[in-house]
Amino acid sequence: MSRKPPERVGKFRIICSIGKGGMGDVYKAVQEPLNREVAVKILPEEYCRNDEFLKRFMTEAKAISRLEHQNIVGIYDYGVEGDLQYIAMRYIEGISLYDKINKDKRLDIGTALDYTKQICRALRYAHERDILHRDIKPQNILLDKKGQIFVTDFGIAKLYEQTSVTRTGVVVGTPEYMSPEQAEGLDLNPQTDIYSLGIVLYEMLTGEPPFTGDNPLSIAYKHVNVQPAPVSEKRQEVSKRLELIVLKSLKKDRTSRYKTATEFLEDLDRALDFPQDAETRGMQPVTGLKQKELFEEEKRVVDRRSSDRRRDSRRGYFRRDADDGKGGWRKGRIIAAAAILLIATAGVLFFLQRSKNPEVPQFLAEAGIQKLVGGGFPENALDENAATSWQGEGLEPGFTLYFTRARKVNRLDIISGNHAAPESFFLFGRPKRLKFVFNDRDEFQTDLEDVRDRQVISLPTTIDAKKMKITVMQSYPGSASPSTCLSEIKCWYSPAP
Repeated sequence: MSRKPPERVGKFRIICSIGKGGMGDVYKAVQEPLNREVAVKILPEEYCRNDEFLKRFMTEAKAISRLEHQNIVGIYDYGVEGDLQYIAMRYIEGISLYDKINKDKRLDIGTALDYTKQICRALRYAHERDILHRDIKPQNILLDKKGQIFVTDFGIAKLYEQTSVTRTGVVVGTPEYMSPEQAEGLDLNPQTDIYSLGIVLYEMLTGEPPFTGDNPLSIAYKHVNVQPAPVSEKRQEVSKRLELIVLKSLKKDRTSRYKTATEFLEDLDRALDFPQDAETRGMQPVTGLKQKELFEEEKRVVDRRSSDRRRDSRRGYFRRDADDGKGGWRKGRIIAAAAILLIATAGVLFFLQRSKNPEVPQFLAEAGIQKLVGGGFPENALDENAATSWQGEGLEPGFTLYFTRARKVNRLDIISGNHAAPESFFLFGRPKRLKFVFNDRDEFQTDLEDVRDRQVISLPTTIDAKKMKITVMQSYPGSASPSTCLSEIKCWYSPAP
């Protein structure tokens, strides 16, 4: 007999049930008095009577609540009330990846890669804080209506794994997505989550996980002893490069598997670099995958092929000029180069002056920008049009936009770093933590990943923005310039369905 949901728990009023599982029931609720929709997971009652589990629950929940990432379902609150233990999380309006795979069977290759990279970034963030998920599967991955991935239930499996209490039907890890080391009862590390994510990617590409069976024991045996069928046997259009990446994530031996989520993400970013029939460039065996160095010697941030050819031709020309004794021509070239340098310097100074000028050009005024203050200069208007965006270089530490009229904003699309060319990503510093202050009162901070891809930031609430101040709180190190850069910031408003 199913248990009747409570009317409320803590400061949360229960509305309806939205999911059930071995690790607890999930309800849609409203947090009072904020009137904020949340998802409340209530853990099984028998654990409340176990002091060992209660202690671990409070310790683990506190650690998980510190995870603040754009692809992780954030925890708002946790606690124990009477016979109930609960975790209140952000409510995601959408479906699970499990439901999407059931509906679409096989996902578009580009979509599957995009989802995998978002999950991978969430894992990288958690692993850097010594938190493993231990139960990565489509049911624990949510997808909102904008295509953003959210990983949920971080660390919940650990609570069950480290307590002496047993519960019929509860398995630490789901058999179809369980790593070989989980099946064998070995110590776990971040490679466990990577293996499970490899299974999820395999399923998104083929429509089914590589190992299934009549019972959990038979599936666990396959994870330990049976090699997965190559993805191309089930979907021919999958490139050899992508197939090798999937197989490397599913290596039985952890020494051959991706060691970190960063390694996995680097290869996922290059999975479609080459066409279907291109050579795999030494990717046999898969353990040979390695990202090429972006910086060598002087750490030049340029197009190496074209610039090096130009540099070599210039050097040869000057050598020939020195050999033929025509010193006058050399002086003329030096004078011409100096003149070009002066002109370029004047242009840069003019650009910087414009960037600090609070008066905006006519085309920006027409687009709804009243004035701007601070570093950077808008190449296009920052409005709801997907074709327009803010583009700023040298943001130290930020800037403010004043709009001629209030605009609704509940989502920001951001591309970090300089995107004039692929090689120039490291030309300017990439903001790591940004602070947004709307109308001098609504403050919101977020961490950006150090990636070239578009990052979707959902605001906690819809804001009627008349003024938006963006401050770069922290930047990623290692760039060729101390200045920071945001290639794009787009304001969006997505009405509730």
